Amino acid sequence: MYKILFLLFIPYLALAQKPGTQKDSVVCLNSPGYNYAVYVPASYKPTVPVGVILIFDPGARGKLPVSLYQKVADKYEVILACSNNSRNGPVDQSLTAGTAVLEDVIARFNVDRSFILTSGFSGGGRTAVQMAITRSTIAGVITCGAALPSQAAITKAKQVPFAEVIGQLDMNYQESLLASVYLRSIGNPSSLTFFYGGHQWPPAEAYDEALAWHRLRSKKINASKFFSEKMKNMKVQLDSGHVYEANRMLMQLMPDFSESKHVFTIDSAIAAIQKDKRLKSETSDVGKINQKEIAMQKEFLAHYTQHMAYAAPDSAYHAVYWKGFRRDCEKMLASGGYKKLAGLRLIDYGWRLCAEQHFVLLDYGQTRQAAMAARIWALIVPDRPAPCTQAARAFALLKRKSEMMEYLRMAVERGLKDKQAIIDDPAFKDYAILPEFQAILK
Repeated sequence: MYKILFLLFIPYLALAQKPGTQKDSVVCLNSPGYNYAVYVPASYKPTVPVGVILIFDPGARGKLPVSLYQKVADKYEVILACSNNSRNGPVDQSLTAGTAVLEDVIARFNVDRSFILTSGFSGGGRTAVQMAITRSTIAGVITCGAALPSQAAITKAKQVPFAEVIGQLDMNYQESLLASVYLRSIGNPSSLTFFYGGHQWPPAEAYDEALAWHRLRSKKINASKFFSEKMKNMKVQLDSGHVYEANRMLMQLMPDFSESKHVFTIDSAIAAIQKDKRLKSETSDVGKINQKEIAMQKEFLAHYTQHMAYAAPDSAYHAVYWKGFRRDCEKMLASGGYKKLAGLRLIDYGWRLCAEQHFVLLDYGQTRQAAMAARIWALIVPDRPAPCTQAARAFALLKRKSEMMEYLRMAVERGLKDKQAIIDDPAFKDYAILPEFQAILK
């Protein structure tokens, strides 16, 4: 009798959510301290097992990625589930949250155990890799905006099918290129997809490519159709004069079709591109640009660390280097092509490093260092009000009125919109009544 009731209860759980709908907060049955956002594909039936993508967002915003990829989930018939508890921080906590979500999804729905992927963005992407290498039941990973948690995370002996999607303006772009080379060197199945954008969850079209690659490897989609789409995309690059990228796409296709009839088409296309005189010069140019970008990132980090090394005394603040860094980036922007992309990535790297450090330092009560980070941030992006607002706030907390006024004035000159937020901020409570403070905000 109890067994019959149990069997009746499982379909009831599966039907508790209407197919084609999203729920933003589902509480885990056996771990009520955890909850997640979930989307069930429109074609879902309790009698037919479907795949699962377990997603990690760096800010515990479960509904964000789930809502972004609903059409992709419908197309490939997979459930999307993203934790509302996992975030950047101690990885063990995120892994525990992810495990609770995955176990709950398996309890509620008819899951195809052979197709469970982990996925994530930025720090969430690194968590997704970590979970994939620690659980043999994970079929692969889709990471966005970040690569491996460490180079030794995946080895020859411990392999995980690895798809990455990253913006061409993303600060972690070079990291992704290095990871791709490393994974190929150890024979780990891998795919790298680019899109035009920065450090963000990728658009659905780019995410679709990564998921399609995993479906291809699992023999769950038509290989000839996948091949045709990839060749079409390669031809677009070739027709646009991007010979280097067209060659990269063909080389990436080879491992997945080396034993199929399509290998002859790939060989022929590669041979034709190898004869193109542009390939050699473009490959050389890209290599030099990549090396320069990596060197500038390392130098930036070294200077930043040196500025912060001695509790950021005012005497350590030298604007010359940071202004020079910005000028070098602007020269790259003016050059166009690959150099322009590298310049945009370097600016993205610089301001994000300073911004992230600023807020971390504030949380730890290191206000003087936080002020320094905001000042550098303001020089890297000289058109944005946010770093000036943050510098003013830090100086207000330090009771340094003149610097606070200086940066508040700069924020307004750069187009500060929400002035009421400044007035309401407790950090400025001792200054908000001053005539000069009010004059700046007017």
